[in-house]
Amino acid sequence: MTSEMVLQRKDVISEDQAARMTDDAKYCFDVLQDGLDSSAEGLLMAARAMAIADSAGHEIPSRISKRMVGYLRKIARQDMLPEVLIALDWAPSLMRTVSKYPIEDQKTVAEGKPIPVVVMAEGGWTEKPYCVEDMSQEHRKQVFGRDGLRNTSAQSSYLESAKTDRHVKAIAVTSDGIRVDKKLGGIYVPTPSFIPAADLATYLGKLAG
Repeated sequence: MTSEMVLQRKDVISEDQAARMTDDAKYCFDVLQDGLDSSAEGLLMAARAMAIADSAGHEIPSRISKRMVGYLRKIARQDMLPEVLIALDWAPSLMRTVSKYPIEDQKTVAEGKPIPVVVMAEGGWTEKPYCVEDMSQEHRKQVFGRDGLRNTSAQSSYLESAKTDRHVKAIAVTSDGIRVDKKLGGIYVPTPSFIPAADLATYLGKLAG
């Protein structure tokens, strides 16, 4: 059964169960707790229970974490796939990021299939498939954007931008506006461009240091 079909299922809680859960908060949260297992259907049942609890105004017991409450509400609204909770239970920070993605991107992550990652190779950039758990921290930064997965084109742009940022940060700016660029091996001099010999020796020392 696909993720989309699981999200749309209404039969994980019967009408009789829903009616009892509306009237009985303890029963409602017992059903919810039972659903917090390793299956997508169990998590969907827990999400439906959360929606019923919210609608009935039940007070949420402390045994259910605020983080889980938020995820269950997203699943109940069909904004998050239950499989994401299973696939990324080892990476809470990444789970928070992916939970905000479009459903198609969530599905890509939840399926656990390799994702193309742009890496440097002899002659320039190339693509290499990685499963999420095998990616380095730097790979994850370039693949997982704020609003969704970056395709290979977007990853290349990200890497070029990051390279430029690192270069800019490597440029030291002195109090009189001289910029010492160790990477390019030179200095930028504002106008007027006359530099006393003693100062020039100082800047060259910074370049060599």
